[in-house]
Formats: sequence, structure tokens, C-alpha cells
Amino acid sequence: MHGPRELEVTSRKTKRIALLTLIINGIESLVGGYGCREVRAELNNDELTVCYRACDEEPEEGYELDEALNYGLLSSYTLDECDEGITLGKLYDNVANELIRTSASILSSFALRTRAEGIEYMLVIFRDGLALLLRGERNKVVIPAVKAVASVHTHPEGCVPSPHDIRSLINNFLEGGIGGGIISTDCKLFILRSGPFTEDDYLAISRFRKELGARNINFLKQRFAEGAISQNLRIFILR
Repeated sequence: MHGPRELEVTSRKTKRIALLTLIINGIESLVGGYGCREVRAELNNDELTVCYRACDEEPEEGYELDEALNYGLLSSYTLDECDEGITLGKLYDNVANELIRTSASILSSFALRTRAEGIEYMLVIFRDGLALLLRGERNKVVIPAVKAVASVHTHPEGCVPSPHDIRSLINNFLEGGIGGGIISTDCKLFILRSGPFTEDDYLAISRFRKELGARNINFLKQRFAEGAISQNLRIFILR
């Protein structure tokens, strides 16, 4: 990828990552909007059934599920009082695993180029499942100012994020994204949501960014060892 600065890499997997993120956000909107305490999802191809129990009032709107319909990621969805499907926690596990596998498959060869040339590359997955591979500059690549469910980029070595990386992640979380990561020839690091992005999560990741800028090694080592920045923000480190 030495010519164009962007290359479309949309696939069934990137569309699934976008769909799972919208399903997660839709379920969280149901929980917040209707007071539902037990919600599960059953996805059969592009047909979704959302099962709910113990709601303060009967759900009538699908929120981000309607967005998934508009993007063509779902052909239909049903809100029903039932017990089938998987939990929200399992959905978070599924989208995390899918993002880690897919981004590693796409970016691993580009991490070799980044190590050799210093030019960084970024995978951006948008809310409709469109995925672009962007070529940046030496030691820098900037995500476009658009809503994305996830972004993952390469580093020449190591996978410790920069304060700018964390600022981009905060914007991603505020827009309902699932998170992002860094891939190098040495390691892979991902910071992903495992629940709704709350004020406590915002304060915790803002402090993480501050300590990162101050090079507080002990603080960072503790967060990496715990595998979490806050209750709803997990850190995945892979070799």
C-alpha cells in the first residue's frame, strides 16, 4: 500500500463487528430507556430476536437496532418477552474476539512495514461495516473525524499507547464505539468497552491518559497487570 492513502477492506467480518456493536448499544438503550434488567440476543444470520424480562415498561423502540436495519446489517429484528439468546456480557466477549482476530489478520503484515519504514497504518471500521485501511506518515496516523465503531493502528515497536491515542479512544467511546488497539511486530494491545461508557470510566481513562503523559511507569504497569482501566474498560495484551 505505497500508492493510495486509503484502501477499502470491508468484509463479512468487519460488518459483523459493526453489527455486534450496534446490537450491544441497542440493548443498552433498551435497558436505560425501559428499565429492562434481563435482556438477551439471538442472532440467526441477519435476523435478530431480542428477548427481555423484568422491564419497567414494554419496549417499543429498538434505538441502534433501527440503525442496523438502515445499514442493511439486519434484515429484521423482533423485541419479545422470552428467555432465548446470549447475554450482554457474552456479546461483548464476541465483539472483542472478532475485532482482535480481524484487525490482526489485516494489520500484521503492515506492522512489518511500519517497523521497517516508520510509516503507520490504521484500520477503521465504521458503523455501517465499511472498513478502510489508512496510510499515515512517519510515526503518525490520524483517524478521520467521523463516527467509527473501532480503530486499530500499527506502531514501529512496542504497543504502549500515546496520550493522543487515548484521546482518540475517548472520542470513540463517547460516540458509542467499542474501542481500538495497537499492533506491532512485538505485541498487540486493545482497550475495549465491556459495558456502557460511564462518567466513572471517563474519569478513569482521563487519568490514565494523564499518567501516560507523565510517564508514570508504576501506575501503567499496575493497570496493564490488572487488565483494566476501569470497571467497563478492559485492556487486552497479546504477543
